[in-house]
Amino acid sequence: MISAGKFPKFEDKIRQLGSYGGGNHFGECEAVQISDNDRARRAAEIFGLRDGCVAFLSHCGSRGFGYALAQGQFQTLQNKFAAWSIPLPGDDKELVYAPLGTPEADNYIDDMLINQLVIEAFQEIIPGTSGQLVYFISHNIARREIVNNQECWVHRKGATRAFPTNHFALKDTPFYETGHPILLPGNPTAGSCVMVADPGAEKSCYSVNHGAGRAKGRKAAIRELDQKTVDDEFVAHDIVTNCRTYPKDEAPAAYNDFNEVLKSVRLAGLASEVARLRAHFVIKDSDDSLKGAA
Repeated sequence: MISAGKFPKFEDKIRQLGSYGGGNHFGECEAVQISDNDRARRAAEIFGLRDGCVAFLSHCGSRGFGYALAQGQFQTLQNKFAAWSIPLPGDDKELVYAPLGTPEADNYIDDMLINQLVIEAFQEIIPGTSGQLVYFISHNIARREIVNNQECWVHRKGATRAFPTNHFALKDTPFYETGHPILLPGNPTAGSCVMVADPGAEKSCYSVNHGAGRAKGRKAAIRELDQKTVDDEFVAHDIVTNCRTYPKDEAPAAYNDFNEVLKSVRLAGLASEVARLRAHFVIKDSDDSLKGAA
């Protein structure tokens, strides 16, 4: 149950549900480039990706609303740790936890919600256009899984599940032969990537990072990057956006080198590339009241 009394500016935040949510959320219309090897081509066929065709990658959520939920949960668990005189893991107050089966754990799981509205507009512009969903996944979710031969909860925050070929959890699904898709956003100029897990993903509890990660904090990016240089880069790469000026804190230069990120994933034995997605149109949303939070 969600109570308006728990949230400052509740009426403003509730309207974020179904929006892109600002921050690092986006929608991208992209061209698909399948990797040139048999495994990638077979995986792409099963996923429904077609070389040279158009894909749309959507990364969205309600940041302010979700942030308020998370902060409330953190505060509750931090208070419990203090009352029970339990030392903080790694002396980090954001690593608090609740034992499974306790009211605190149940309330936390119940609060892990996201509401997403996908609007199909292609047919309004190009009548007769058809498409299919490749994969839908939340990258802030907890699931019961088997780790080291025992059942436990795996909580992925900013990460995505990465079960490889023949993993028992994929039995009787289309992905048993390939492993299921891993969606790894990069940045508009470098592209994004669809990957599949390798056996080495077992080392990371079958998890892979969901994105390139920031090279500059939001305030540092706004302070240090030049707006004209940011906007000119989109022009040079023939990328159209709905932004009069692209947010500097979301500029490609604010993020780590995407090719190096992919290289690290491959060298760690976690996953292999199936297709690169090259952006041609980018949709960004914003909410100035969030001040770059979350």
